[in-house]
Amino acid sequence: MSKFGKGDKVKNVVTNEIGYVIEVYPPRRGRQLYKVKYDDRESDELSANLLPNVDLTDPFERVKENYYDHYSEYLKGNTAFKIQSSNNSTISSLKASRTLFRPYQFKPLLKFLNSDNRRLLIADEVGLGKTIEAGHIMLELKARGEFHNALVICPMALRSKWATELNEKFGLEFIEVEKKETLIHELQHHNGGVLAVLNYDKIRETSEILKVIEEKNIKFSIIICDESHKLRNNTTLIYHGAERLLQISNSVVFMSATPIMIDEYNLYNQLHLLDDDLYDNPEVFRNNIQLNRPFVRALSQLNSGANLKGIAEELSSSEVTTYNTINDIESTQNFLIKDYFRDYPIYQDIIRLMTKGDDTPAVRAQLQYDLSEMSPMNTIFSRTRKREVTQDWTQAERNPYTHRVSLWSDERNAYEQAIEDYIDDHTVIDEYGRERTGSMGLVTVKRQLASSVWAYLNDNEDLDRGIDCYSEYRDAKLDKLLSILQTVFEHGNKKIIIFAIFKKTLKYLNIRLRKAGYKCALIYGDTKIDKTEVLRTFQFDDSVKVLLSSEVGSEGLDMQFCNTLVNYDLPWNPMVVEQRIGRIDRFGQESPKVNINTIIVEESILEDIYERLLNRIGIFRESIGDLEAILDSTMKTDDGRTITIQDALKYMERDFYSDKLNTEEVEKKRKEIERAIENEKLNLQKIEEGLTNSLTNDSYFRDEINKIINNNAYVTSHELYQFVRQLLKEHLTTCELVLSDSPDVYVLRIPKSDPKVLKRFLEQYQPMDPDSNKLFRRYITEIEDELELRMTFDQEKAFKEKKLAFINIYHPIIRAGVKFFESKRDKTQCTFFFQLASDHLPLEIGKGLYMLAIYKISVSRTQFERDVVTDSLYPILFDVTNDKLVDDHSLAERFMGRAQVDGQYAPLDESNRLSEELIADLRYDFNECVNAYVWKHRGEMQTRIDNSKKLRFQQTMQYYETRQKSMERNIANQELMREYAISSGSDDELRRTENVLRLQRANLRDLLDRKESDIERINRDVNLKVTQEIKSLNLVQVV
Repeated sequence: MSKFGKGDKVKNVVTNEIGYVIEVYPPRRGRQLYKVKYDDRESDELSANLLPNVDLTDPFERVKENYYDHYSEYLKGNTAFKIQSSNNSTISSLKASRTLFRPYQFKPLLKFLNSDNRRLLIADEVGLGKTIEAGHIMLELKARGEFHNALVICPMALRSKWATELNEKFGLEFIEVEKKETLIHELQHHNGGVLAVLNYDKIRETSEILKVIEEKNIKFSIIICDESHKLRNNTTLIYHGAERLLQISNSVVFMSATPIMIDEYNLYNQLHLLDDDLYDNPEVFRNNIQLNRPFVRALSQLNSGANLKGIAEELSSSEVTTYNTINDIESTQNFLIKDYFRDYPIYQDIIRLMTKGDDTPAVRAQLQYDLSEMSPMNTIFSRTRKREVTQDWTQAERNPYTHRVSLWSDERNAYEQAIEDYIDDHTVIDEYGRERTGSMGLVTVKRQLASSVWAYLNDNEDLDRGIDCYSEYRDAKLDKLLSILQTVFEHGNKKIIIFAIFKKTLKYLNIRLRKAGYKCALIYGDTKIDKTEVLRTFQFDDSVKVLLSSEVGSEGLDMQFCNTLVNYDLPWNPMVVEQRIGRIDRFGQESPKVNINTIIVEESILEDIYERLLNRIGIFRESIGDLEAILDSTMKTDDGRTITIQDALKYMERDFYSDKLNTEEVEKKRKEIERAIENEKLNLQKIEEGLTNSLTNDSYFRDEINKIINNNAYVTSHELYQFVRQLLKEHLTTCELVLSDSPDVYVLRIPKSDPKVLKRFLEQYQPMDPDSNKLFRRYITEIEDELELRMTFDQEKAFKEKKLAFINIYHPIIRAGVKFFESKRDKTQCTFFFQLASDHLPLEIGKGLYMLAIYKISVSRTQFERDVVTDSLYPILFDVTNDKLVDDHSLAERFMGRAQVDGQYAPLDESNRLSEELIADLRYDFNECVNAYVWKHRGEMQTRIDNSKKLRFQQTMQYYETRQKSMERNIANQELMREYAISSGSDDELRRTENVLRLQRANLRDLLDRKESDIERINRDVNLKVTQEIKSLNLVQVV
């Protein structure tokens, strides 16, 4: 049957001329010829040169003509869309970093994307990977074209760790800023395009930095503050420096395992820095917590499967107390939730769904979302606790082993002689004829001797040259250490870390252990040592089995590839011990157990006392996440002074070593400190539990992440692999991608006949932005003269084998590929035909023919003086075989998700042609369906905006009205006093009352001005707009 008939209007694809078929020739040898009349000529044309003269950018017209492209084109277009997506329900960067995939680490990212102003406090417990969560946020901003510069502000000890992890795991090259001048130079010479890690001290005085920023009109894409509890005090220079910097950042993320520390106002101060618009008053914040609590509890009950009507009854009858403090006088008001939120549309929807709706998964999902919306803290605060993520990561069990040793007689004699010699050399006679010895020096000597007698007696210069002048002497601690090493390595462990306080001890151990046959890496607080390189040697060099490390040397380094450590000596500070253990007991530790060996010298009474204290507070058994806050809390001393627990430990050591305390007195102080720590643990646990239960329940976001994963709403490794294969098929045709002998490892072969083919392609299709220029230039240099490139598309493989090229959405080959396909994109390619296997789909979808329509939904709104636009894909599924729409939208989403990874080529013939009547119906059905969604989606968004405004308006009015009434009452009283002063004829009293009245009236005017300004800010128009556009129609044969 011929493609066209006599009289059909056609378009010549070669000349773009429009004409009419005036004669159809008989087919010959599989070919069809037509005579076509154009405006000024007639010509014979082959069928391949003609298309129907219809709008081929209209997918419905293409379907009518039975024009479909292959699955490879569908996959290519969808992959490119996801790579460039700004959709809040699609995470482009999922599985795009060299990290172990843990779904819970994407919860902060999802909250961040869904927040109105891109501000977030991540308060995960210690060891869950907050650095990785921050990296995911930056990668996602990069994928959306919103990442141009960034600052990470952290404690100095974590600077190197941040720079190293962001580079190795996320491909983000941050510089370490040691001097403020370095940052100023980078800002001046790179037009603000700087990625920098700096410590908090650098922001004490920001005027020079801000001057450059103002001159260059720089705005940061994101600022991250790690250990943000350091900003809990709003009177410090660091706080005010941060306040000024954060005002010029589009996004801000705070990170702290202990954001509360002492009380809820610590948290308020941090939230005020994050969002001074919403958190501009500590009382409103305190009341927010009270109002939040019933909704968080309702969320918890919902997720535990409680009866909906029971949840509704408890929620509506919950009583909350709000507080107002004026002139140090606190007043309270009690409300029932049902009265306070009576006029709130989302609250009414919640109660209606719980009391009158069916109890279905869809209803519970909607309730999760609505309850989250009624929790104002939910969008700015994200907290994950270890007990919540046992499916994602099981924390290693801590196995403590204490090894007590007794010094050999010659060691003991040397120990005592060294102390005696020091006292003799440093004793002076004071003016009263009494002997005095420097106590602090003696403390240090005794600590060094307790660490290692022979290390102390050796000269530093000899140790640096590898000489141990006491090599013939026995060493009881070393003997025990060698026994530990032998046991550890016999059990199959390959690496061990030995911690010691003093450099001389580490150098001495290095000499002795090498003599015993152990090759060691050595790291301590010396600026000449490249810590990153030492750690890399320790990790990857199989011949180096032992790392000798001080606390300063290992700060900020993660060594979860090792599961055994030795405390060769014990620091007085429990925080330091926890940090030692935290080097190996953290996220990514593959071993189910970490082994903690501690060597105690029986002659060292204080070490023994420390070991018992640390055991009692549980530090060897479990991570104490709030330990820093505990040690910063205060306790009473015997003489009535108030000091921190940390100082109490320090003074106990000093006083014992300087002979001010005997053994019994030290033991008594140990028990006092132990009680103080236990009390503070309970106190902080109570605060933390109370606030966590009041602030957030993140079940909705956890479910959203699972939905993204299940629906493949991210760029999968399979899609990237197919994307590269298509690139080789269409352009790099002389290159070849083959699977190597190793699983998930591929080799890209470049022909010897044209070794520059990949380089030319990358240079031709490089995106034109500074970040790409640097990335492409480096990669092109790396592959220079290479004819075989080893690579992987698999995240876990990339995590384990750092030398493999990791092909993710940021890799130059992919980025150049996107630009290449974009340049070749045919706008008429909007219909596709392929097949899916039914065993990849939900059971509700049977075999047959389906039409999958995919629409792009664009949402734009003006918020905080900037336009925010997000795009999402909305699928509609029609069952052609049974002539009906698939009503369950989740099935359409699952269908689209599987189509992106499991689709297959299928041959197209006339039997698949749809009738014109069905196509006309589908145009109307699909349009009706998508418009219903747009109206519903817009209505829900507007309701949420109005709900949020109403809540803020109500709380703001409550705050101002209370103060206004108080001020007006005070003014009225002062006016009575003024009348009395007039009547009594007291000029002095009259002047005083009039001065007070002027001040009070000025304060009232100022209050009313602030009230008007705040209300205007709350009522600012958001300019919400939601539009839809069809992207493709996909005829899919399910087999």
